[in-house]
Amino acid sequence: MAAFMQFFQDNIMLFGIVFLCLFLILFPNAGRKNRGALIDNEELIEFINKKSAQVIDVRQPQEFEKGSIAKSINIPFAKFSEQMDKISKDKPVVLVDTVTANSNRAANLLKKAGYKSVYVLDKGTRGWLEAKLPFKR
Repeated sequence: MAAFMQFFQDNIMLFGIVFLCLFLILFPNAGRKNRGALIDNEELIEFINKKSAQVIDVRQPQEFEKGSIAKSINIPFAKFSEQMDKISKDKPVVLVDTVTANSNRAANLLKKAGYKSVYVLDKGTRGWLEAKLPFKR
């Protein structure tokens, strides 16, 4: 037992890394409590067509004007808190960004404000374009 304790003390960093890796494998969604669930491109199309989802693009207006997903509206993240009241709580909300950074932050704000059906487009507009899906220009 003394040999194990000595090994543990000599390699505490290694044990910490192993513990962290195991934690992340066992709990991959740790810390995502107030973020929206990730959906892929096909799910977004279904949400728009069958569930009347509100697609909110949180990119800057100049980025939105260069191109956007059909039926999306632009509420830039910088103004999101003050314009959240434009979003209905009765319909699913799908947040879109170039990737997912600001859409995750916006999802957090919506969840805290009591919105129930909040989703984030996985890989954002970049993934949408890579899949060669229609982009309104």
